[in-house]
Amino acid sequence: MRTKGEQSKAYQTSYGEVIVNRHVYQRSSGGKTCCPLERDARIIITRAPLFAKQVSSKLAYGSAREVQRDLSENHARRVAVSYLRADADAFPGHPPSQSHSREAECGCDLFSESSASNELFELPRPGISDWVGCH
Repeated sequence: MRTKGEQSKAYQTSYGEVIVNRHVYQRSSGGKTCCPLERDARIIITRAPLFAKQVSSKLAYGSAREVQRDLSENHARRVAVSYLRADADAFPGHPPSQSHSREAECGCDLFSESSASNELFELPRPGISDWVGCH
């Protein structure tokens, strides 16, 4: 596993966008990259877990335009409709979960002491591991 160094990335939270310098790693043979920060923080695409849950919950009851209005009026959070639609397209029919089943494929498992016994990696719900920490 080789470091690609610190790279900036914007993350969306309930309180606004935050830009963070985080370390990214990749196998020497290339392929997918791994960001332990995203894995450990359970980032979903670019969303913090609470914000992802809020957006997916609101999308379950209304259109992207209604969710945009609600976030703006009630949370002082301006979000583009296209951003919300991308969220709905990424998780059709269900809110995002935080499964890490693809860690071994991209190398994130190399950072855990024991994936079999570490509760952090034994999340109960199957789902969108493509979007969590591995790219």
